[in-house]
Amino acid sequence: MTHAKMPFKATSLTIDQAFQQAVAYHQAGHIDDAKHLYRTILQTQPNHLDAQRNLDLLTEQNSKKSNICKNHLKLNKNPSSHKQKTPTSKQIDTLVDLFNTEQYAEALTLSRQMTEHFPHYDFGWKTLGTVLKQ
Repeated sequence: MTHAKMPFKATSLTIDQAFQQAVAYHQAGHIDDAKHLYRTILQTQPNHLDAQRNLDLLTEQNSKKSNICKNHLKLNKNPSSHKQKTPTSKQIDTLVDLFNTEQYAEALTLSRQMTEHFPHYDFGWKTLGTVLKQ
């Protein structure tokens, strides 16, 4: 357990406490706060692999979301090309089954497809993040 103190405005947290707070921000969707804490951890402890991995994950997700949003805007110029707005219950059930049976490679592929085809459907993004943590 790392007990090095980190300088913050009102409090002084250990690296472990800061990491747990960053993960909580990350899971709650407070991306900027999570990135800030991950970067602060890495300034204090550059070899903190979990902080680096999570920061890389957030950066990759934001990049993919940006590309998907651009593609979504292109699709919306021709509404007939994008009729279905949410995945079918069969697609969702398949993804859940893959994850529950620890078939992570297949779950990763399906969750990526879900985020590409249904970028506004949160379940796909949440599942993608969870699978990437495995």
